[in-house]
Amino acid sequence: MKRILLTFNIIIISILCIGAKPIDDAKKLYNEEKYEEAIEKLKAIVKASPRDGTANYYLGMSYAAIGDLKAAKAPLAKASERGVADANRQLAQIALRQYDIEAASEHIEAWERQLKKDKKEAPASMAELKSEMILIKNMLERVENIAIIDSIVVDADDFFKHYRLTPDAGRLYDGAVLDAISPDAYANVVFRPQNSKEMFWAKEDSAGMLSLASAKVLDDGKVADEKFLGGDLGQGGDADYPFFMPDGQTFYFANNGENSIGGYDIFLSRRQSDGEILDPQNIGMPYNSPYDDYMLVIDETAGLGWWATDRNQIPGKVTIYVFVPNTTRVNYSADDENLVNYALITDIASTSYGVDGDALLSNPALTAPDAAESGTTDKSPEFSLRINGMTYTALSDFRNPQARRSMEQYLQARADLEMTAARLASLRKAYANGDRGVSQEILTTEKRIASARDNLKRMLNQAISSEN
Repeated sequence: MKRILLTFNIIIISILCIGAKPIDDAKKLYNEEKYEEAIEKLKAIVKASPRDGTANYYLGMSYAAIGDLKAAKAPLAKASERGVADANRQLAQIALRQYDIEAASEHIEAWERQLKKDKKEAPASMAELKSEMILIKNMLERVENIAIIDSIVVDADDFFKHYRLTPDAGRLYDGAVLDAISPDAYANVVFRPQNSKEMFWAKEDSAGMLSLASAKVLDDGKVADEKFLGGDLGQGGDADYPFFMPDGQTFYFANNGENSIGGYDIFLSRRQSDGEILDPQNIGMPYNSPYDDYMLVIDETAGLGWWATDRNQIPGKVTIYVFVPNTTRVNYSADDENLVNYALITDIASTSYGVDGDALLSNPALTAPDAAESGTTDKSPEFSLRINGMTYTALSDFRNPQARRSMEQYLQARADLEMTAARLASLRKAYANGDRGVSQEILTTEKRIASARDNLKRMLNQAISSEN
């Protein structure tokens, strides 16, 4: 009997160990940020054990990590049902990223109930989440009505080189321009207004936080009188990405401090004639979101504005929005049924109201930062494709893996078609020179090209459909 019990216990322990290994592997993949691999393992675990709270939690977290918030909801809700308190926090955050205040409030209450049931204290993150919810609720009451005429997805590291400005708006440089100050100087972006003797950037202060700084540019090109602007611009966080209007007093910048709704938000402030810096004001939506939003530039001569955001983007990518600034702020009605969509910028076409964006963007005075001065080099895009109001120029712009694969197949097929077309041109030239023996190959090649073009359309539609 003892031998039977011992054997039975060994079998049970073995089963438990085998059952524990897949979730451990999946958690390891999640912690290593291999989210797509983690999703495949977790889907198999959840399929075998639908009530597994931990597996559902990590499945939802993995979906959220790749930006698929819609797919993240169901497994996180299941994890919440199974008593995983943090699932409610994640659901509240997802609701806030979709500006669903009512749902966020319900998830926070469920989080509080679960913590109370588990006899645990509410963490500081709960108060932060509630504060964020209040900020978003207040911002939704003042969403500015602006015409967004273009958007483009670019690499985050050198996003600013895609801002095309007239000389009157000033110049943007990368940190290499600061070598004149110090070989150890570093900045994300340096801004110099037109006809100004100053340049602006952000550098670490004595507390290790980024603060806005300036320096005078002397007639011989050297830089002197480097100093911080002062004022509480960081509001407990970092302050960066400065842009000054031509008046030399009004400026925009970004901070991730206490009055941000998540990541960097764009703020407005003024520098008085005596150097005093006024308290910054969050400029609200649609510019700001629970993600990073920064580097707002207004080109009054061109009648255009630019800002960058990593909302709904994969790591390393940002979207640049181009808009028509208002002379005075005009907000949407707080009762507008499409208010959340305007705040989220779900469709830029619905905001443009027939504005001729192509005419504004074709202004010959608009130029990108000089590659030689900015330390960057231009390269031709692999393609240019508009999807949901955004311009895709590289495979890495696609968030959906299937869409990326379809586009890769499209590019390969397009290259093959170009080679076939070159062959057809050669055959036709030979035929024109009297070689009648190529006539059949010409007909065959023409059919291949027609079929290839139909196939290209199908591949491109598949890529767009998958990305949507």
